[in-house]
Amino acid sequence: MDQSTTAVRIGLISDSHISTERAALPPEVMQVFQGVDLILHAGDIYTPPVLDELESLAPIFAARGDDDWLDDHRVKSTQVLEVGDLRIGLIHDFGYCGDTGEIVQKLFGMSLDVVVYGHTHQAKIAMSDGILLIGPGSCTVPCRGFPGSVGILEILNSHAQAHICELH
Repeated sequence: MDQSTTAVRIGLISDSHISTERAALPPEVMQVFQGVDLILHAGDIYTPPVLDELESLAPIFAARGDDDWLDDHRVKSTQVLEVGDLRIGLIHDFGYCGDTGEIVQKLFGMSLDVVVYGHTHQAKIAMSDGILLIGPGSCTVPCRGFPGSVGILEILNSHAQAHICELH
């Protein structure tokens, strides 16, 4: 299947901070992610059952957060996925400031079209140096004054568009 002409819908989540094996994600997360083709978790997962729960909806890739000590094949320091003609980078602490292209090259070793990151607990979508930057926020521990949130990245004909979904 040529994904460059197929719509791909990707769920974006970060900083779930679920520390007990029996705790679950907020039900709204699972509702928002119904029908996604892929899920990207940008770190601070804490326990593998969080990934298992998300993987019940779609394949999942995750970045290791600064508080993650789990040993799971789905989790790596950084991940790069190719969807159609686009390269998507996944990392926990992007910490961009300065030349975004140079930072991406340093962190991922290649140029990217999209970077999904966590750590800030703040939902944000920005374009910098031609790279779409998406921080989906935190679904459980939002930054002061921000609601819990996740993101959706839609790719159609090698064009990426993202939006934030606030949780109530």
